[in-house]
Amino acid sequence: MKIACGLVGAYLRVTDSSPLSLPTAQKAIRGDSELPPRMVIPLSGVTQKDRQLPNQLIAVVGVKAERLLGLVGLYGKWYTSDLGIPPDPHKLPKVIGAMCQVTESREQRWLSMEEAEGVMRAYEQNDLGVPR
Repeated sequence: MKIACGLVGAYLRVTDSSPLSLPTAQKAIRGDSELPPRMVIPLSGVTQKDRQLPNQLIAVVGVKAERLLGLVGLYGKWYTSDLGIPPDPHKLPKVIGAMCQVTESREQRWLSMEEAEGVMRAYEQNDLGVPR
């Protein structure tokens, strides 16, 4: 959840300097409140042949059913987070994403819209994961 919120916060700082306003998620991250049930869900038992994640961190966030959905792939596992209702959904594109190589150099880059949409589409089709 921290990674997904961080992605949204970074995007907003780069594009229009708006503050991040996701109160439920931010309170849980700070430890001010308990994590609500089903706010973060590990995705397991799913496979995808072309998405290897052992040395990558991938984060994608998009608006689905008027809620902000975060997908994070880390060390071969995927997690989904319900970040809440975005206060200004028009300030975010349909989907944003970023990737970081988990190596000493920690190379980072924003995902293209097509790459981020591909991850979101894979999630929607229950095809997001790593081969066993």
